[in-house]
Amino acid sequence: MRVNQEEKADRYGIFPHIRVSGKDANPQNIHEWLYNNIGSGYKFVMVFDCMPEEHGEYDKEYPIYHMDAIDEEIMEYIGVERVKQWLKRKGVI
Repeated sequence: MRVNQEEKADRYGIFPHIRVSGKDANPQNIHEWLYNNIGSGYKFVMVFDCMPEEHGEYDKEYPIYHMDAIDEEIMEYIGVERVKQWLKRKGVI
């Protein structure tokens, strides 16, 4: 598995923590690399975007994000009403 730590924004302007590529870039290897090189206490996410492509072809590298780096994208995707319901269950609103 090849790991690219170059700071490069994706097409949405978000900076992935790392980008991985290679045939052995599977969840177990990605997890082990993150754990051994970053440590515990962080949550990461890999986004599989299956929307119609408007920006050309996808990169050959898969971006791995800190979960909090894409919070706005997550909230936008799930919708305002579900976010409000969650906040009500948490007692925030």
